[in-house]
Amino acid sequence: MKRLKEESKAILKKILVHDEDLGGSFVSVTGSPGSSKTSVMLTMMRYLTKYQPKDKIFMSETYRAPLQCFNECNGEGLPIKLWVQEGSGVIFRDRNKRLKKITLPHETFKDFKDLYYRAPRGVVNVVFFGDREQWRDFMGYLTGVGEWVDVFVEEFQEICPLLSSLSKKLKPFIDTAKDFRKCRMNVVFNTQSIVEIAWPLVRKIQINIYLPGAQPLKWSRIQQKAIDNLEKSPSKGNESYIEHLGNFGKTRWEKIWKPNKEKSYEAFAER
Repeated sequence: MKRLKEESKAILKKILVHDEDLGGSFVSVTGSPGSSKTSVMLTMMRYLTKYQPKDKIFMSETYRAPLQCFNECNGEGLPIKLWVQEGSGVIFRDRNKRLKKITLPHETFKDFKDLYYRAPRGVVNVVFFGDREQWRDFMGYLTGVGEWVDVFVEEFQEICPLLSSLSKKLKPFIDTAKDFRKCRMNVVFNTQSIVEIAWPLVRKIQINIYLPGAQPLKWSRIQQKAIDNLEKSPSKGNESYIEHLGNFGKTRWEKIWKPNKEKSYEAFAER
């Protein structure tokens, strides 16, 4: 057990502690609904805002669902800034007010360059393009900025779905993904099942985090039975396996993030 814990720390270090020689990472977080996939990403984002304050951090949320960036851990939320692209038709609604349209503090931007250079460091920049598929092009843009960047994507299958694996429009992003490490980019995404992601892209993933209910990749050294035996605890946090290049560890995510009931906001793209 001690070896598994030490190995998990070493793998997480590859994501959270920057090493110019090792470069960035392409990371998947998978598990069943309620297995803490978003909590894992929020925990990473909080760490980066505190210990990598020079990083530019970007987050992609889903539409027509509660915004996870407002979740809290022990009463503390993330430092966030909302961005909406001009002409995207993105609006916000309050679920506590029967989805009444509201105004949330945010900045607007024209294009990728405008967004990148105005986005502050050390906070989570939550970006809304209207069309989530624009994130593929934005991540391609970020490979060329020449400094450490962190990207966190909710429900990655909405951006790179399995059916698009036959589409020519996805190929440029598959080529982009292989450069994340060399370009000092950390890209972390979650999805319920890795089989929902375009297959050529799955083969570019470097680190896999398996939470309860996940299905391991066919070449993984971690067996399904082991994942099925992971502990799921509302009070102590959920366990997970973390795998990188055949090495794997086991850890518990003790930071438990919960919705802020007073900020039950959703984004809608109504263009």
